[in-house]
This record gives sequence, structure tokens and C-alpha cells, in this order.
Amino acid sequence: MCQYSDEIVDYDDMGLDVCRESFMVRLRNNATIVGQTNSPIVYSPKWPIIIENLARGRPLKSFDAIVLGKFNDYFKSMEA
Repeated sequence: MCQYSDEIVDYDDMGLDVCRESFMVRLRNNATIVGQTNSPIVYSPKWPIIIENLARGRPLKSFDAIVLGKFNDYFKSMEA
């Protein structure tokens, strides 16, 4: 989000624990980005429910896009 810092209107650190970092950012154009990093969400068959809960009950159909991928350190942490 650093490259968009001048566009951020609101930032909510939605939770931080050992396994995950969650945040919600609202930009000047009213776009909202919900982020979850370093999490096993992508490996769960219940990922839709988890994402809705993360977004405080916002239904998946209200999202314009959802990006899921194995671009976090979850497996690296399991190797240690």
C-alpha cells in the first residue's frame, strides 16, 4: 500500500497475531481493499466464509475482485 499512501482515506488494522495480518484500506476513490497476509486461507475449502468473516460480514458478491494465491510465507513457516 506504500505506493498509494497519498490516496488512503481510512486504514483499519483488523487484527494481528502469530499467523496472520489483516487490514482494510479505503482509498480516495472509495475503493476498499481487504488484505490478509501470511495466512493458510488459500488452502482451506472454507475460504469464502473466512473471507466474508474477515471483511466483517461483507458478502463475497459485493467484491469486485478477490485475489488468492500462495504468495505468502505460510509453507516456509511450516518448514521451520
